[in-house]
Amino acid sequence: MKTLLCLLALLWGATGHVAAQSSDRLAELPTPANNRMLHLRAIILTRDMSRTLQLNDTQYERLRVINQTRLARQDEILWLYQDDPEQRRARLSELDLYYEQQCRRILTPAQLDQFIQVQQPTQQETDPHENGLG
Repeated sequence: MKTLLCLLALLWGATGHVAAQSSDRLAELPTPANNRMLHLRAIILTRDMSRTLQLNDTQYERLRVINQTRLARQDEILWLYQDDPEQRRARLSELDLYYEQQCRRILTPAQLDQFIQVQQPTQQETDPHENGLG
């Protein structure tokens, strides 16, 4: 019985330590207070896309939602993989592919061609957060 109690106390202590580390890591994640800024960034990005690609109202709304989701996920990836450049680069590439697929579903072929031409110079740039800048 005494051994069982010691074992349970040991497990409980180890679990509490892991949970404390997890909550510390989660406490450092960007807060929901950034949602307003994220929303504004998505609006600005979509407005720029609308000017360039001449989006209709439906396309604008659908792209705004996708842009907001993309920006949130991008921020999350940059935060979670800040110490692992390879993983960060891989996750951002996956996100870019997903984003392009979503844009293909919304944009007309002519708009898509223009979108790809505009995106090519940006994709050749390096990650602004790669060397701790940005």
